[in-house]
Amino acid sequence: FCWIGLNPQLFDAPSRRPLLDMRWRAHSFLCVPDGPPDALEAHALTGFGWGFDVRGSQIHLVEPYSLRELDWDGHLPVLARSCPAWRFTAGFRSD
Repeated sequence: FCWIGLNPQLFDAPSRRPLLDMRWRAHSFLCVPDGPPDALEAHALTGFGWGFDVRGSQIHLVEPYSLRELDWDGHLPVLARSCPAWRFTAGFRSD
């Protein structure tokens, strides 16, 4: 959980050597705070995934795809352990 502020940006360029066969995926979620400025709460609005597969030393990119609320909810236990001062709300916020 990172990149908080007025103009957060995301950049990722994973690299693997040696090129062993693998399936690699990343999930990113756009979140908004709720409550007063000092409240440490995050509500997901939407999310997308992307990644790549390596087969026989060949890299095959995976086009970005939409994530579901269940995908966000699956990350909540890790987020709660990693950021215990924060509160993460299940599901996507719709307003």
